[in-house]
Amino acid sequence: SRESDEPRKTWDELQNVYRSGDYERVIQEADHLFKWKPPGNTALLPEDMFSAGCLLAARSACNLGRLDQALQWCGRVLQAVTTDLGALYLQGVVLL
Repeated sequence: SRESDEPRKTWDELQNVYRSGDYERVIQEADHLFKWKPPGNTALLPEDMFSAGCLLAARSACNLGRLDQALQWCGRVLQAVTTDLGALYLQGVVLL
């Protein structure tokens, strides 16, 4: 159905923006898409895209030198999935 295709299209677009190097836009879009909600209710995209999208924003923040912001994005992931290895790794690298 068209509705079920919309999140995938949005996710693909966000990845393309990241690949283009427009990290500021990635953060802005992610802030809209991944506003924090309790686990199981993750804003506009399905739950399986929440962690990956927040990590994309965290990596974008790192690329812009905004390490505090990157930690906040990692924190969003870890509040939802405490064992997310990508978020734990990136958080560790930022804290070094």
